[in-house]
Amino acid sequence: MINQYLSAYEQLSSFDVIGFRLSTPVTKSDLDEKILLANALISNINDDYVSLYFDDTLDFTAHLFACWQRGKIPVLPGDAQPESKILIKNKGIAWVDQQGYIPSSNAKTATNLAAEIVLLTSGSTGEPTFVSKTLAQLNTEVAVLTETFPSIGNTVAATITHQHIYGFLFKVLWPIKTARKIVAERWHYPEQIIAGLNEIPSLCLISSPAHLSRVGNNPKPQTPFVSVFSSGGPLAKDHALSAANWLGCNIQEVYGSTETGGIAYRSQSAGDTAWTPFPGINISEANENSFTIESPYLSEPQLLSDKLKLYPNSSFDVIGRQDRIVKIHEKRVSLTHMENILQKMAGVEKAHILVDASNGRLNAVIQTQSEVIFENIANNKNWLRQTGLNLLKEHFESTLIPKRWRCVKTMPENLRGKVNQSDLEKLFVKDDRLPRVLAATQLDSNSIELTLDIASNLPWFSGHFPGQPILPGVASTFIVHQMAVIWLGLKGQFIGMDAVKYQAIIKPDDQVQLSLKWNSDTQRLTYCYLCNEIKCGTGKLKFDK
Repeated sequence: MINQYLSAYEQLSSFDVIGFRLSTPVTKSDLDEKILLANALISNINDDYVSLYFDDTLDFTAHLFACWQRGKIPVLPGDAQPESKILIKNKGIAWVDQQGYIPSSNAKTATNLAAEIVLLTSGSTGEPTFVSKTLAQLNTEVAVLTETFPSIGNTVAATITHQHIYGFLFKVLWPIKTARKIVAERWHYPEQIIAGLNEIPSLCLISSPAHLSRVGNNPKPQTPFVSVFSSGGPLAKDHALSAANWLGCNIQEVYGSTETGGIAYRSQSAGDTAWTPFPGINISEANENSFTIESPYLSEPQLLSDKLKLYPNSSFDVIGRQDRIVKIHEKRVSLTHMENILQKMAGVEKAHILVDASNGRLNAVIQTQSEVIFENIANNKNWLRQTGLNLLKEHFESTLIPKRWRCVKTMPENLRGKVNQSDLEKLFVKDDRLPRVLAATQLDSNSIELTLDIASNLPWFSGHFPGQPILPGVASTFIVHQMAVIWLGLKGQFIGMDAVKYQAIIKPDDQVQLSLKWNSDTQRLTYCYLCNEIKCGTGKLKFDK
């Protein structure tokens, strides 16, 4: 099967254009020179397995061909982080990139990887998983893509990397097999896309939700794409429609994974909502919320990591994930792995990582081992974020590291004593008028206890009073109402107050306990503020039905 790709390439003449670099044509003769240099480099490597990491797709292709010609097994790491290089080296795999090569530590280690291509992807524990593929499997998938999408354009460009299965199939193997041209560089910005459309005819764009969600905010290109593909995560319907309008063609979304290959496709911009399986794909329910895929690119049926809703016509919807692997900027990240790293920080008891639904980025919640450690962190607010960033950047690319951080005394717990996603999300509610929540314990379905950080930068302290700031009574009432909305799901119109008392002042940087109890029969919310076990305020808020 390897020879099918090399044969397709060898059938070209030396003067045939096989791609573009910065809009300048690259001929087969040009790539042949790169392949000779790559052969000379790889001939010095004794390891059977050779990892390839290149930003330039044509340089990558030259080294891929050289590996095949030298009888080496190419390995595709997802990134070039120091941790990844060490892992590769210790597995008995040589590392090759633009700077040269690094021999492995133990050439015998990798001999159990029975494959013709090996890809790395995040495992459930965070340790990258080596996924073995044969060229027969990949060639079958390329044939299915050609059958399903026969007219995609003459040249393939991408905003995504070829180091993952999606980019490898769509920007390397598929163009090689079908004699399409390849744009060497990645197009990171809309300006690059517009320039490429003006200079290179008949273009296909291989992209992702992260890029397509942004393009519609820019001036529309005059020349449309022939086709556009998206994979690597869910594409919101409004983003699909906006991108289709901007790019001049419908967006073909592809659903799949490194392990399974492509599973299904749809085009929301063309009116599709459910996913249609590719030819030869069969999905069945193994048990409750668990699904199995049978595929011509798999040697045996495989359990899917997603929860699905199946329809009688074999189409389906994806309704969630079974594991804690998420995709951030087209990179798969194990939240468990990231949490385990953070929990090794001095003074950290627990760590939770969650995806911010508003922007697709990661947020981090840290629980300290003691009150003393918490107070030390509270007095040096930048320490936690900076220490966490320094630790994580040894393992993850900067785009994957959490952007927003919260330090809590205890994780928010529900009635079962469990921490759930929705409660963690509440710690990141964006309202500058509200204090941060340092702890949350649900007492019953209508009661909760919160620990609040009444930070000195809250706007309520401005001018109240000069030289001796205190929290205004109206502010404390507003905070009670909003915390009940967020943490108890309180609805209804506020209509008044009963038995309100302000027993003690609340000062900047005080930490207070706020107890909330909702009575649905009387439509009353009872609250109590405590600071250092002294009552600061009590009362009841009244709501209409």
